[in-house]
Amino acid sequence: MFSVYEALAAIARVDHALVEPATFAHYDRFALRDRAGAARAAALSQGIKAVVRWLRAVHERHQTRRATLELARLDDRMLADIGIGRGDIPYVLVHGRVAGDAANDDRPLALAACG
Repeated sequence: MFSVYEALAAIARVDHALVEPATFAHYDRFALRDRAGAARAAALSQGIKAVVRWLRAVHERHQTRRATLELARLDDRMLADIGIGRGDIPYVLVHGRVAGDAANDDRPLALAACG
């Protein structure tokens, strides 16, 4: 566990104020424990959120890489059937395909643009 001095030092860091050891006497022990616990919980929460953001980014990069490899395995005719070219793969994965660009879309352009 934390000593009273360590708890007060943690509170001082959280409050962004310099607290001299001589001023510790006027703090209530239970209030210090509660504030130190709140500071620990806030720091832990921020750390967990950072780890979750990192894991989501890694997962997204993995999914994008997997989709890139999957589309790259298709031959040019199959890519043309879904309305993209081989050079369009990175753009399509980031931005999506423009509606009405598929090679097998037989509707007139005005109707294709309306959805």
